[in-house]
Amino acid sequence: MLRAREPREDRSTEHDGQHPVPTWPEILAWASAQARPIGLAPELKHPTHLQERGRDPIPAFLAALEQSGFPHERLWVQCFEVTPLRQLDRSTDLRLVQLIGDPRQSPADGGPSYSQMLTPEGLATIAAYADAIGVHKQHLLPVVDGAYGAPNSVVEDAHAVGLQVHVYTFRDEPSERPSEEPSAHSELQRFYALGVDAGFADSPDT
Repeated sequence: MLRAREPREDRSTEHDGQHPVPTWPEILAWASAQARPIGLAPELKHPTHLQERGRDPIPAFLAALEQSGFPHERLWVQCFEVTPLRQLDRSTDLRLVQLIGDPRQSPADGGPSYSQMLTPEGLATIAAYADAIGVHKQHLLPVVDGAYGAPNSVVEDAHAVGLQVHVYTFRDEPSERPSEEPSAHSELQRFYALGVDAGFADSPDT
């Protein structure tokens, strides 16, 4: 019954209300029908919140995946929480991404803070159950006085324990990056120069 709407005030709303929100089975069916291989990076959203209300999303997620026959090697399954990823690591061969949120906070299912998870010790713990970390741009390059500062060692530390580094999110709007950065494309190049393995972009054409 729901229809998609543009939440940002600085983007066009011309498509508001025209398209239904796609379900996970519909996304799998669409990707499977494409002429060239399509990869997917689904995120398990707030599983602890849902599980506490008797709506565990993980069995439904896995059931739809297996029914579709979509190749596991074309998936990266993400979550900001730890317990669901550990559960999937024990029961599947899926590639898993530990998303890293606000460094001052901890995952909703408890445990170390996100800042602690980005230490060499924390990354080694993540590597025991996940294949990559998903980090905000400023987890790697802090913004100081409106410009990117010196990079930290997170990329090197993650690679040292076998984790890929995926960065979010590159957007065209100038408000989404320091004023020194002329475009989302140049910003992306800056991060690839750090050695990151992947980046999320709202407009991959630009």
